[in-house]
Amino acid sequence: MKNNYQWKSDLSTLLQGYLTEKQMTGFKFKYQSRELERFDDYFYRNGYSGIRLTKPMADKFIYGVDYEKSSTHYKKEILLNGLAEFLIRQGYTVFVPPIKSAPKKRCSHMFFVK
Repeated sequence: MKNNYQWKSDLSTLLQGYLTEKQMTGFKFKYQSRELERFDDYFYRNGYSGIRLTKPMADKFIYGVDYEKSSTHYKKEILLNGLAEFLIRQGYTVFVPPIKSAPKKRCSHMFFVK
């Protein structure tokens, strides 16, 4: 089934350009595509206009849902970080969200000491 999402924010053309760029480099970008649609909707619903990405705007999108796991925050950080880098390459000055929610790696080996 074809995706019928109707892009609506001032960023929509650039969001689609970022999505196309990632797909052309071999990424499937399926989950990220849905998140970009959610970001477009978030940008539009909150009345943001112009081509911009600020820290409060990014933080609210990334961390604004209480029940989301840190792994979801991590995925959103990566997505918006990549989007910000894309926007900078296009000549815009935007906030670049840091990637700080990386999941902690746990050692799966058990060590026994005699």
